[in-house]
This record gives sequence, structure tokens and C-alpha cells, in this order.
Amino acid sequence: MRTSYIHAAMRHSAYTAYKDGSFFATIPGFPGVWEHAGTVEECREELRAVLKDWLLLSIADRDVLPASDSMIASSRGA
Repeated sequence: MRTSYIHAAMRHSAYTAYKDGSFFATIPGFPGVWEHAGTVEECREELRAVLKDWLLLSIADRDVLPASDSMIASSRGA
């Protein structure tokens, strides 16, 4: 798996802080990639793990992967 693709996707992650101190994060363009955790650091780490799993499943299914930054990736090239 290309680390640069994961880093590029993570740069687009969006975080929401809740009143209870927890955080929710998503990555626009990556459906189903989200995480909820007690701290922003935990949320970021878990979101990265979810993204990696999502990518592995997408590659196995031969789905076309979203473009991340200026990188164009397909299931055959990732």
C-alpha cells in the first residue's frame, strides 16, 4: 500500500469536537471512512487504521480509488 496516498488522504480529514470532549473524523470522498474517539490523537490514529482497511477492501474489490491531492490512483496501481 502506498504510504504517500494514505498521507495525502489524511491531510483532508475533517474533525468535529463534541461537548463531551470526544472527536469524530471523516475523510471527504472516502465513503464509510470515519472514526469516533475520546481524544483527537486517538481519533487520528484510528481513522488512519480505518482508511488502511478500507483501501485494502477497495483494492481487493478492484474499485477505483478516489484521487487524493494530485495523485490519481486506481485499484491496479495502488
